[in-house]
Amino acid sequence: MKNSNEYISCRHLAWIFPLCESRRIQIRQVLRGTKVEDRDLSDPEDFLHWNDFADVVSNMGKFLDEYDLRAIGRNSWNTGVFKLQASIGRVTFGAREQFLATWGFSGLSSRQFPFLSEVEFRESGQLLVRLQVKKGLQPCYPYLSILSGQMEGLTEALGLPRASVTMKPTSAGATYTVDYQESGWLVTAARRLWYWWRSYFVVTREFAVLLSEHEQLRQQYAQLQAGARRETTDSDLRLQNSGLIAEFISDLIWVMNDQGDITYASPSCRKTLGQENNKINFRSLLSPQDLSQLQEAVTGLIRGNTSHISPIQITVQRERSSDITLRVQPFLSQLGEQDVAICIGTDISDQRRLEEELSQRVSSFKSITDSAPDAILTFDEDCRITYANPESSELFGYSQPDLQGMSIKDLIPETLGTNQLRDIYHHRERNKVISGMDVQGIRRDRNLVPLEVSVSSHELAGGRYTTCIIRDVSFRRRIEKEREALEVQLQASQKMESIGQLSGGIAHDFNNLLIAILGYADLAMQAANPDKLASYLAEIKKAGERGTEMTQKLLTFSRRQVIEPKLVEANELIEGVQEMITRLLPGNIEIEFNSTAKDIYLYADPTQLEQVLINLAVNARDAMVSGGRISVQLSTGQDAQSDLLVIQVSDTGTGMDDEVLAHVFEPFYTTKPEGSGTGLGLAVVFGIVEQHHGFIKVESTLGVGTRFEIYLPTAQADESGGRRQQTKVPGGHETVLIVEDNDQVRDLASLILAGAGYTVLEASDGEDGTRLYMEHADKIDLVIMDVVMPKLGGRDAAERIREIHPDAPIVFTSGYSTDSQQTKFIEEQKLPVIPKPYGTDMLRAQVRAVLDSKQPESLSTDGPKTAIR
Repeated sequence: MKNSNEYISCRHLAWIFPLCESRRIQIRQVLRGTKVEDRDLSDPEDFLHWNDFADVVSNMGKFLDEYDLRAIGRNSWNTGVFKLQASIGRVTFGAREQFLATWGFSGLSSRQFPFLSEVEFRESGQLLVRLQVKKGLQPCYPYLSILSGQMEGLTEALGLPRASVTMKPTSAGATYTVDYQESGWLVTAARRLWYWWRSYFVVTREFAVLLSEHEQLRQQYAQLQAGARRETTDSDLRLQNSGLIAEFISDLIWVMNDQGDITYASPSCRKTLGQENNKINFRSLLSPQDLSQLQEAVTGLIRGNTSHISPIQITVQRERSSDITLRVQPFLSQLGEQDVAICIGTDISDQRRLEEELSQRVSSFKSITDSAPDAILTFDEDCRITYANPESSELFGYSQPDLQGMSIKDLIPETLGTNQLRDIYHHRERNKVISGMDVQGIRRDRNLVPLEVSVSSHELAGGRYTTCIIRDVSFRRRIEKEREALEVQLQASQKMESIGQLSGGIAHDFNNLLIAILGYADLAMQAANPDKLASYLAEIKKAGERGTEMTQKLLTFSRRQVIEPKLVEANELIEGVQEMITRLLPGNIEIEFNSTAKDIYLYADPTQLEQVLINLAVNARDAMVSGGRISVQLSTGQDAQSDLLVIQVSDTGTGMDDEVLAHVFEPFYTTKPEGSGTGLGLAVVFGIVEQHHGFIKVESTLGVGTRFEIYLPTAQADESGGRRQQTKVPGGHETVLIVEDNDQVRDLASLILAGAGYTVLEASDGEDGTRLYMEHADKIDLVIMDVVMPKLGGRDAAERIREIHPDAPIVFTSGYSTDSQQTKFIEEQKLPVIPKPYGTDMLRAQVRAVLDSKQPESLSTDGPKTAIR
């Protein structure tokens, strides 16, 4: 049966052993899930059924890529029968004939393997090879890739350039398109002469080997014939010698005939079973199933039903001692003219016990890992996964068999991890346990998942392995984000509470500003003296700047998004919030500000720190219903790592006891009557200080007062001392289109830009602005677009313009905060914006900056300098 080409010689798998050794792949990984054992694969005289052969090659293919598989095929021409075929081909064949002799209908490949193949010659230097695995047998696509390499290497084996082979898999095989170089007859003849002397020795040597093997087989056949004649006379002697040997070995040996009778038992057999030779009866020692199994094996062996009997296991039930388990191997022999079975039984009771203990441990390990809520993976030194528990499949989306043999780097890439992870993959962290690494993994659907990984390395059977416990922290990260969002909401809620309290003071200040603006405007209109006119206008501008500052501070203070920190001087921070705090306090509370910190800078969000001081001041105010004093002091300090700014806020209020102090920074905790407070003020203070990498202390005594101390890390000022020198803003000669619905604002912007040398076009709404731009698109260098306008808003107008002119430079203006519904798109798309209200220098500077970034080329100096309406 093994002469059929469905059985493949193990010589065709000899390449596996050196390849596994060079790549540190264990043979047991290659044989996992197959019926093949290591000893079967390593015996070149043995044969494997094609399906077993295909299973082994498919498992090996998991560790190789297409290039590796083709290289194996090309190298096959250097060994075995393919080497002989190549040597003959150099002398007698061209490439065309060699392809036909190898993959033709009855070629070498179809004789060695269960393939149906045919070769179709299309044109000079090109052919098709159609190959199909015989019906009922499974295709093996890694081996079909190896055949691609064999076809590439065929021409090299003949001394020609390597062929180009394209493989197209089919349902039961593959179709190969081969392009090769075909030499002319003169070149072919010269090449054959060149290789003749090299190939002659190879062919001669191979034929000599075949003749030698034939002679050895002939001699073995003659010896078998002579042995058969002596077998009858020698059987008694062999049995006698076997009996002598059996006297001195511990294994149980007995002889049985085809009737199941025991004709001989060794001393060890009689001693172990506790019976005499003529009284040994397995019917009383074995269960019916074991007895039937033993008798069937012996009967089948003696009567020739099979040529080989595998070992069987039976359990001997002894009366006066514990049961034992025997592994019995029957051998066919002759006693005179009678065929008998010699049975050798080995006591494997201890081995069975150890196997059961090992099985229990494996079962315990499996039950633990299978029920573990975390993914558990083990990988070898090549980062190939050798074990994966069920949770690994749930986490990464691959089945457990698919995970076996995958690279751990495909699931947790180095680029998404830490330096420690790279050290683990490259074996620089040997014998080290690492816990809690934050990395990212890639699921089968290519989505990223945040992971927490703990690893430890160990050695097993001479190899080094690493086991990972992997936890999906997506839910935890989501909770953290929700908590951060809640903190932002807490801060926003506290800001709105503060804004409500500030509204009265803000209204009072704006009334004063409006009085100043209106009054000085009337005086300016009546003034005849130029000096007085200039003085009145200066006062109007000063009041307007003060109103602008108050508006921007109120908008900034009410924003909900996190504001980026910047360099701020400590005393300027206090001065900016001092008036705001004063507005919050009634007349019976005195406040004082003192500072011993000079030229101390913080890298912080000034708005958030202002909110901290306002919240502490409001908290102190509520603790002094009958009046008192609040003190805000700045000083410096140090800790082990950096210099610190210390902000101390103290009051002479009612104070707090120890129980209240223990909960003072908890959200929604308050001692105020219902409706008098949210319980968020100090929680917001604590969160802001922590975000700025600082810390806060509180001391309080009932009836005496409370003192808060805030410690914040300081920063170095820039070379200009944290300030920028005001320089004159340059003008320009470009054309600017102003789209603004407010007549006064539009006229003012036109005057400011025209005064700086720009040519100005004006439009009163989005529709008018779109029309003007379409008419003068080749002249307009910049569009200043208000966001909220009648007929057509700024965003829609900009989109219409950019549908036709995608590169149109547009900058928006708005009096709304950047997180409002009307202007949210500006911040999301990172668009340029000029906030209202703006002054002369601010508008000119912003326009110049946008034009310089959009049009770096030199601009024309010609053109009108007045507004076009």
